[in-house]
Formats: sequence, structure tokens, C-alpha cells
Amino acid sequence: MGILQSGGALEHYAALQQEAGRAEADAEGLRQRLTTAEQIESTKAELDIERARLLKTLQDDHHEREAIIEEAILVFEDLSNALYEKAGSLTVSATPNGPQVDIRIDAQRSKGITNMQIFCFNLMLAELTARRGMGPGLLVHDSHLFDGVDERQVAKALQLVD
Repeated sequence: MGILQSGGALEHYAALQQEAGRAEADAEGLRQRLTTAEQIESTKAELDIERARLLKTLQDDHHEREAIIEEAILVFEDLSNALYEKAGSLTVSATPNGPQVDIRIDAQRSKGITNMQIFCFNLMLAELTARRGMGPGLLVHDSHLFDGVDERQVAKALQLVD
């Protein structure tokens, strides 16, 4: 050992051992990251399969309830037509992210129109549940729903509820 130390070989050997230890630790870290990546990839594949199954189930349910959805569309159109010259539209579609409900009333875009979309949608839900003998039988909104709404539409809306 004395001979090795005098030529600097012992220090060189110790430095090589340290570097080998770091390399082994790096390799172990990479092995763990590879295992984690493989698990994530496997989980992602399983989730993709489950997502496709859920979308199929949603599409089947949407198809089975097509008559109910059509009834909701017609009621929404009738209610929005009573408030505006042109009937609004309601669409319900099955998407990979779940059911998507889109309501539109073609008129000038304003806070009042948006509020009346909400009003027509909620009144449509109240009417459909009442037809089926469900729900509380009343619709409650605070007065902010009519903020920015033309007085004529407010009057028509209140007459619709009467």
C-alpha cells in the first residue's frame, strides 16, 4: 500500500471507486425511471381502453334516450321562440369527454341573451320534469337573471312561467 500511495495510484483507485459508485447510482435511477415509464405506459393503455368503453356506453345511452332528447330540443325551441323572433337551438351530443349540451339563441350576443338561454334551458328542464311528475314543481331564479334583458323579453319570460 505504501508503494501504491507513493505513486498516487491509491488516490487514483479511490477516485475510480467513487466514480463507479456514482455511475451505479445513476444506472439504478435510470432503471427505476424506466420501470415507472413502463407502468405509466401500461396504465395509459388501460385508460384508453376504459375511455373507449365509456364513450361507447354513453353513445348507446344517448341513442336509447333519443326521444327524450328530441322532446327537450322541441320544448327549448318553443320557449326560445316565444321570447325571440327566431327559435333557439339545443344540441346534446356524446363526446369522448362526456355529454355536451350546447344552447344557442341567435340574436345579438349580450349578457341578456346569455341569461335568457339559461332561463329557457331551466324552464325546459322544469317543464319536462313536471310532465313526468318529478321535481319540485317550481323554478326559482334571482333577479340578476334578467340583468341586461330587454323589458319586452322579461315580460314575455314572466308570461311563459305563468
